[in-house]
Amino acid sequence: MRIPFFIILFMSTKLFCQIATSKIIVDFETKKPIPYVAIEIIENGYGIYSNEDGKFILNIKNSESLRFSHLGYIPLIVKNKNLKDTLFLKKNVIDLDEIIILSGDLKVKEIGYIKKRKTLRWHIKPQTQLATLIKYKENLKKAYLKKIFIPISKDIPGSRSNKMLKTNVVFKSVFRIHVYENNNDTPGINLTKKNILINCNQNTDEILTIDISDEFIVFPPSGIFIGIEMIGELDTNGKIVEKKLGDVLPSFMYTNKKKKNITSISFIKREFGNYEWEKIDNTSKDFSIVSDYNLAISLELSIYD
Repeated sequence: MRIPFFIILFMSTKLFCQIATSKIIVDFETKKPIPYVAIEIIENGYGIYSNEDGKFILNIKNSESLRFSHLGYIPLIVKNKNLKDTLFLKKNVIDLDEIIILSGDLKVKEIGYIKKRKTLRWHIKPQTQLATLIKYKENLKKAYLKKIFIPISKDIPGSRSNKMLKTNVVFKSVFRIHVYENNNDTPGINLTKKNILINCNQNTDEILTIDISDEFIVFPPSGIFIGIEMIGELDTNGKIVEKKLGDVLPSFMYTNKKKKNITSISFIKREFGNYEWEKIDNTSKDFSIVSDYNLAISLELSIYD
């Protein structure tokens, strides 16, 4: 028996609408949208982020499942056929605030590479994270991370008469800052309790200053990793540009200059697809050219004697 064309068209339209309907992710308690939640198809590792309003659209099969993850929240796994228009993430109760009492004379110390000559700019691709270890060789007792300084470039190289020029570009992008413990010279547990989102454009200062003092993160003798997770470029409506042509600004400044009292190692990782951290060294096929470079960041520490 033949099925009339208008019935086939109706069924196809209905199916399409079910798959392509916009969803929103909100906090279970406050009902406020959660921006830039990581959303991954479990079966194939493909992923996207929700936009700044917590909304997303993703075409997948009914048999596939989605994992929603966000720092400070319990991961949520839902089959596509069971997806509601509004999804609720519950906060992780482990992340309750602690009362920390600090005593003694306060000293502020800056360590890192911010004052070193920076000879390389590197664009971090969307859905990719780079992490650099800052390990101080002197013993600092009762040291806490106060600020992170990250040098950036907002220009792209141009050319005229065989001379390299700097070309100013209007852009808007967003990335996330992470702080990890040093687990045998590899990024370990995430030490931040909240999301640290950085919105960047052509007017942003060339040295990002991120005050993280309210996290009370101890700076141990083993050092810590600072991670930069590039979420992506944003369009004029604040939505993530999914198929970006070319590199995403800003680029991040690197140096191959060493400091006697600091040890650094850099790693890179794709955010979706269960990828592991990959060390950037001269044995790495893709990154051997930058194996002697590290992110030219500096840290400001609060030290209590």
